[in-house]
Amino acid sequence: MTNAPLIAGTHSGTHDHRATPLTGVMIGTGISLFLWAMILAVVFAVR
Repeated sequence: MTNAPLIAGTHSGTHDHRATPLTGVMIGTGISLFLWAMILAVVFAVR
């Protein structure tokens, strides 16, 4: 979990301005989906 922001920061610092927004969105969506999956798993586990 702690490595995700570092990876996103390194990708945002690349020279390609066209690829950086796409990679940032892909990483953001991947992290958000993973977090939602973890939250749903915890909710169903508690119930």
